Amino acid sequence: MKRTEIPLRSTGTPRLASLLFVASLVPALAQADEQKGASAPQAFAMPVEATEVRIAPLEKTLEAVGTLQANESIAIRPEVEGRITNVLFSEGESVKKGEVLVKLDDSIYRAELAQSEARMQLSKSNSARISSLRAKGLSSSHEVDQAQSELAVNHAAVNLARTRLEKMVIKAPFSGVVGLRVVSTGDYLSRGQDIVNLLDLDPIKVNFRIPEIFLTQIRVGQKLTMSVDAVPDKTYTGEVYAIDPQVDVNGRSLVLRARVPNPDFKLRAGLFARVDLILEHKASALLIPEEAIIPQGRRKFVYTIVEGKAVRTEITTGIRKGKEVEVVTGLAQGDTVITAGQMKVQDGAAVQPLPSPEKQVQGG
Repeated sequence: MKRTEIPLRSTGTPRLASLLFVASLVPALAQADEQKGASAPQAFAMPVEATEVRIAPLEKTLEAVGTLQANESIAIRPEVEGRITNVLFSEGESVKKGEVLVKLDDSIYRAELAQSEARMQLSKSNSARISSLRAKGLSSSHEVDQAQSELAVNHAAVNLARTRLEKMVIKAPFSGVVGLRVVSTGDYLSRGQDIVNLLDLDPIKVNFRIPEIFLTQIRVGQKLTMSVDAVPDKTYTGEVYAIDPQVDVNGRSLVLRARVPNPDFKLRAGLFARVDLILEHKASALLIPEEAIIPQGRRKFVYTIVEGKAVRTEITTGIRKGKEVEVVTGLAQGDTVITAGQMKVQDGAAVQPLPSPEKQVQGG
């Protein structure tokens, strides 16, 4: 028997439906491709800690230790012998220049002064009479000269007696603070015997030593700050006014002397002092944390962040203050340097600065 195949005839409707279905998938596939491209992973950015270059005043200081010394200091002593009749000062109190401190018995010197004045008055009368007689031709020129000479001698004797009398009153040669007296009223003083110390404590001086290698960096007029253990939590300021021209050959050091205002007299001579001598002052210096610096031999580098990438930058440094270092060249205000994580990045690598702890606290 012969097999007969009957072909199927398409009406066209299923083919049209297929075409419409495929066409409807084209926009969806395109959108999926765009989303897939958008979600594709980008280049990894290394997280790092960073900070901006800071601008602040900066001082280069040199630490030293010193000893306080009175601006002026003397021991009050008599120039002549005598017995004390009055002590006119209180121990430990301030006195003014010219103020009477001690009086000695001056009775003998007053008598000597009166005697000298009487002789001078007699000599003055004799000189006047002989001069009158000479004008009348009744005396010689030798007698006139002798009378005038005697008058001059007696005048000098008066001045000497008056000076001796003045020395029986002992006065303060300058304003200051008197110490503890070692004599009492009624004591008989010999010439040059100690009575009391007088010290001028405002301003007060501080002597300190620095190594000789700083010779070219010191000068008169440099400022300093000073602290003493006896007055805690207070800092004093002063100024260098003298530099010893002789270098100490034993310690290879230089001695500097500065004045420090001391209006309340809290600082006393002999106190130990810690001194910070200001060698250099800069009103605005570029400062970065020392941990940002990468040393390589004698050269120093940092990584700055420019448009999200690490840029290796060579710098030169200056003054070091605490945990910060001055940058002399290589950086500018507004630059950002990497302070942690820079050892894991390379020049040109993508980096992502982490929020500072302050911002994290504020955000949390």
